[in-house]
Amino acid sequence: MKRIVRLLVIFSLLLLTGCKQKTIKIPTVSNIELGKGQFIEQLVPVKINNTNDTITITSKVKWEVPEHEAGTTVSFAIAIPYTITIDGINYNGIYELGDSAWNTPDNNPKYDFRVTNLTGNGDIEVLITNKA
Repeated sequence: MKRIVRLLVIFSLLLLTGCKQKTIKIPTVSNIELGKGQFIEQLVPVKINNTNDTITITSKVKWEVPEHEAGTTVSFAIAIPYTITIDGINYNGIYELGDSAWNTPDNNPKYDFRVTNLTGNGDIEVLITNKA
């Protein structure tokens, strides 16, 4: 009986104190290295190391699964608009993350761009490499 009362007291205290799950913010970089997946801030130009070039995710996006009936398979994609600025010239593109395999290319002459991770909190990891 004492054990049940203790559990009820602990449960009540948790409810009263508003036991919240903390959101962990993933650290971001202000200079991105080529060939290395790194988390960056959205809506902020991020410098590409050892250049004057930048990458900017131009809309705030996060991983959200669309509503669907229980037991059904869902296929979806998230459009991630971005701008790569090279020597003062903006190259706009849309990276499609998810099931779909289409992207709107930015036609920049120097870099390949990929999104390698996107969380429900809006933390985004990108990979930039030199074009072959």
